[in-house]
Amino acid sequence: MSTVVLGKGSPTLIDLNVASSELRILVTGPRMLYEGLRVLTTLHLLNGAHNRAFRALAGALSLEALCGEYGPVPVPIEVKPRRTGTVIELGVGPMSMYQSELVLRTRSGRHFRDVIREHLVTPGNELSTDYIVALEPLPASGTGHHTDPGTHEEVEDV
Repeated sequence: MSTVVLGKGSPTLIDLNVASSELRILVTGPRMLYEGLRVLTTLHLLNGAHNRAFRALAGALSLEALCGEYGPVPVPIEVKPRRTGTVIELGVGPMSMYQSELVLRTRSGRHFRDVIREHLVTPGNELSTDYIVALEPLPASGTGHHTDPGTHEEVEDV
């Protein structure tokens, strides 16, 4: 198990291709500072990273948020088709200006590295010896409200 902290100045990528079955991510300002997480990879269709493979990988993972007010809350892992290819996006739990802890696990208890290889890499594919699979923290595009630095009054985002 490893832990990563997401706050200002945090890593821009979180390695998922690791020998662990659980990753804990401490998120400062879930849905206020960070909107979500997206799986990025250097693998592509020729490696076996296609829509069905991404759906299988997403189904092999579970995610929950631990935050004091709510307790454990299941967090969605979504597979989204894009013009450039399929992506997996993970939520960060309930909105909070403070912090929550995300716990990402493989459902089987096997290491992320093994689950990723099973679902995204075609067996015997020489193109797949060195690759990256990582989580990209996505900055929030806005919050429900924020404070105007000039007046310190709450204003609604438009």
